[in-house]
Amino acid sequence: MSKAMKTAKGKPDFGNAAGQPAGPATGAGVIPLSPAPALPSLAAWPPWQSERARFLHRLCTDIEARVQAGEPVRRAVRRCARRWHGRPFRCAPERFLRLSKQRLANLFYEWRKNPAPEVFRLRYQADTTKADAALVAALVSASLAPGVTSFLAAYRTLQGQAAGRAGAFPGCSTLLRQLPRTQRRSIRELHRQRLAARRALLKLERELGGPASAPSRAAVEAQGGRRRVKLPRNILVGRAALGARLNCTEDEVLRRVKLGKIPFAFDLRRPGRRQLILRVWPGGLSHRSAPALPDMAGVFRELFPGKGKTLTLRQITRAFSISPWHARHLASGANGLRAEPRPRRQGRGSDLHFSRAALLRWLTRRALRIQA
Repeated sequence: MSKAMKTAKGKPDFGNAAGQPAGPATGAGVIPLSPAPALPSLAAWPPWQSERARFLHRLCTDIEARVQAGEPVRRAVRRCARRWHGRPFRCAPERFLRLSKQRLANLFYEWRKNPAPEVFRLRYQADTTKADAALVAALVSASLAPGVTSFLAAYRTLQGQAAGRAGAFPGCSTLLRQLPRTQRRSIRELHRQRLAARRALLKLERELGGPASAPSRAAVEAQGGRRRVKLPRNILVGRAALGARLNCTEDEVLRRVKLGKIPFAFDLRRPGRRQLILRVWPGGLSHRSAPALPDMAGVFRELFPGKGKTLTLRQITRAFSISPWHARHLASGANGLRAEPRPRRQGRGSDLHFSRAALLRWLTRRALRIQA
């Protein structure tokens, strides 16, 4: 931008009401600013928007002058955006000019089609539509209906009922603005309580083996189908995935493990915890009718293929289907599984490495072999 756009104090000069520059450009190597055309009336605009339009008009005029002198468009746009981005407006110091390189380039190409300040008028308009009181009352009634847990769900129900209504249907935000704040808070608190009650009910059903748990095999076969979940063979899966595969609940999976019907199940609970964390090798399910099952060493080779003497923390988390935080707790030493830190090949820090022999001994101790 030329020196004509700055005042003596170094602040940007946004021009007078007519949009004319403050003075002629002086100095060697400075491209003179072409006189801006007369601006139309901007009295209907907010003051800061009209000031923005005048300034962007003169800014694009200056960029055009630089381009005509041989400077590339991108370089001129980048220089102006870097210089004037974040500057406050004179009529509204709390507002700042947001002007990125791409934004200014788009505005400049749009200004070239019609070099006038009207091009920079902001398109957004505040939604001041007043909703009908009957619609607001209908939204409140739909929000208080049993089973509704959000204003959006109630609004969609109301919108579906008014499909044949003449005229434009107001938005959900427009309807909510007509409600008092205290009433909105009360209804939202009711929705939160309903969601909490629903979560508690689902949790109770899962614990009791009710509808939230996996359906029984007889129920699935009665519906004419059989739910089958494909399980990977070379990792340890949890009770939920195995229950979905066998069409039974998680408690039924544990009962079958204790009876010996599901071999190669392991307890991976963290040190000091009472809750059982069960992981099962799915490969044993395909050997239920075989005369002999593979031994623990064979299962270990399938879980951890390769010939390396040590295993990394990432291999442990993948094979056991646990998080790295869980694996680090298992490797704390209190649970019998020890690891040695080694520097990483890339980046900083260290990674945990486990001996294959030690891990096989630890996994053998954690195996659940409770026979009936």
